[in-house]
Amino acid sequence: MVQDNQKNDAELEEFNALLRQATPVLASPELKARVLAAADTPGKTTSIGSVLHQLWPFGSLWRPAAGLAAAACFGVVVGLIGPAGIGGSIAQDTLPTGLGEDVLSIASVLTTGEDQADDF
Repeated sequence: MVQDNQKNDAELEEFNALLRQATPVLASPELKARVLAAADTPGKTTSIGSVLHQLWPFGSLWRPAAGLAAAACFGVVVGLIGPAGIGGSIAQDTLPTGLGEDVLSIASVLTTGEDQADDF
């Protein structure tokens, strides 16, 4: 393991030496002029369309928005129908009753003033 670290350190030092030997590539004056001309100026106003395009460059926005709205509507419908399903009902014996019993037992302990340190 120590040899691997020493080998990695040696490779890193060799790579850094190669980077120090490389000459930097400078941008041409034409490229600098194009970049500065394309840059937004502080007083320039932008349209809402260009801002939306910068935020969402993947094309029209209505398709993802429609998909999100459809998923939300589907979730609301499924939530309103509930576990009974369409036109069905839930039998009373299938409902969970354990939580209700726990709440009642805790409430009775709290109202009677018994020591509840060991109950939890």
